[in-house]
Amino acid sequence: MEHDYSHVVRHGGHSYLATGPMARIFAAKADDLIDRGETELVPLLHSRGVDMLVVGPGVRYRLETVTRVSAHEKDPAGGAAGPSLPDLDSNQEPAG
Repeated sequence: MEHDYSHVVRHGGHSYLATGPMARIFAAKADDLIDRGETELVPLLHSRGVDMLVVGPGVRYRLETVTRVSAHEKDPAGGAAGPSLPDLDSNQEPAG
């Protein structure tokens, strides 16, 4: 099955390539936790599997839309393709 990975979730110095619906589900849960001042592990389904990410008022994340990337596209070295992602300042505010 082919997935369209159109969003990047940046968290804890890592970038996770996710589908639009999965990224929005993660962001909605993360924003709710931040608004309530609570901290929890939030699952994120992404191109390489599932990760549980710590989200709370003191933990920053960022959601970005990228050029569409198919799970079946390959880079020249034969690995899964990924978008060219700019570096972000670690002090940026969470998306929301």
